Amino acid sequence: MDTRTVFGAAFKAGFWLVLFCIVTGVFSACTSAQERHSLLIRGQGGQENRFTVELALTPEEQQTGLMNRITLPDDGGMLFVFEISGNYNFWMKNTLIPLDMLFINEQGIIQHIHHNATPGSLEGISAGVPVKAVLELKGGQVQAYGIKEGDQVLYPARLQEGLQGFIIENLLATE
Repeated sequence: MDTRTVFGAAFKAGFWLVLFCIVTGVFSACTSAQERHSLLIRGQGGQENRFTVELALTPEEQQTGLMNRITLPDDGGMLFVFEISGNYNFWMKNTLIPLDMLFINEQGIIQHIHHNATPGSLEGISAGVPVKAVLELKGGQVQAYGIKEGDQVLYPARLQEGLQGFIIENLLATE
């Protein structure tokens, strides 16, 4: 078998895989190998909403975020966790879907919510106060789930070591 035949077959297989991912709407799942974790948001009235999120812990993961994703499940998202609290700015460069951004302090309390950030926008988005983490959800989900500033975000216990001061609940048994 000559090299052109092998290369052609590999190219066709890759093409069909990418086409399958796009057509079935799972392109983000096909391109993202990040581990997913349960996260719970407990409202001030006691209501609970569970999400399955990817973690953005390293500078590289945080720089890329949810860029180039064409879909995001209603209960999906990405949690950006920072080593120290600060007034972090986010933007929507190369982000193709609207996002709700929840800015969370060291105690796990939502300090600020930015609703439906505009895809592709280079406008800086921040809480205006120091935060330890930012949770990005599919645009409109904050309103759909009734999430409000002051609600509490509970993270998987495995994050406890790096998130001193966060309100942590052991969710691993239910993942």
